[in-house]
Amino acid sequence: MDKDEYLHKVLPHRMMAIDTLKVVLQYLSTITTPQPLEILLNGKTRVQGLSTAWTNPAIESGIMHCRACLEFLGLQLNSQNPTRLRERKNSRHDDIVIEDFELPRVPIEGAISCYSGNRDDAEAALSYVLFLANKGVAHNTTQIQSSNNSPDLLLIAAMGIPVLLEKHFYKPLGLPTPQYKITYSEQ
Repeated sequence: MDKDEYLHKVLPHRMMAIDTLKVVLQYLSTITTPQPLEILLNGKTRVQGLSTAWTNPAIESGIMHCRACLEFLGLQLNSQNPTRLRERKNSRHDDIVIEDFELPRVPIEGAISCYSGNRDDAEAALSYVLFLANKGVAHNTTQIQSSNNSPDLLLIAAMGIPVLLEKHFYKPLGLPTPQYKITYSEQ
């Protein structure tokens, strides 16, 4: 894959997956049990089941795309303290990273300062999504413990990562942010 393909296909796809994560989390905040699911394609029912057939893979996919985008920007999970971030020191020779576009890695402060809310929540959200990607989706582990603020942290990350990409990648390159947002209606 070349940089052009990453820029015009992969990154917009990742951003759409992250926006889907946001939409799923918003949907899940409105229900208490899985709901019947029906997917229409060209006006015809093609898939039926429970809403978890959509929500679970969308959450896992969104989490992994969050990780890929954060690592692209230069941020990783601090292995010594999984509630904190660290800046990526280097990358593998075949990784596509922000430096390949002649832009600097995003420092932790640069990522956290994009959030209008509590700074601690911003770092907690970004580190939490990385932790979930590493330990909850990519590996089986006993270390995952859910808390009341887990969905909130995921939502903060899902809302913030596209903003980080826009501010630290698209704008410095003078490029428009790709269309990645999906719509959700509670009706």
